[in-house]
Amino acid sequence: MGVKVAVRWGAFGKRLNAMVAFHKQRGIHVALARQRHEDQDYVFWFFARREIAEEFAAEFSGTLMDDSRRQARGR
Repeated sequence: MGVKVAVRWGAFGKRLNAMVAFHKQRGIHVALARQRHEDQDYVFWFFARREIAEEFAAEFSGTLMDDSRRQARGR
């Protein structure tokens, strides 16, 4: 399950620290990727459990990403 979060790289330090702390507090591994689309930067955070992804999305104003495309490719 993934969460997409729009970011501004110049002002991302404290927010990134809070996102990493979210993972550490729950004892989960940080797994992320970044992308630029139409002059906007995004960070995609990946979670094994949907409920943790939902909590992360709510806390950091992220968008929950549909996992069906990744599962279809894994077949």
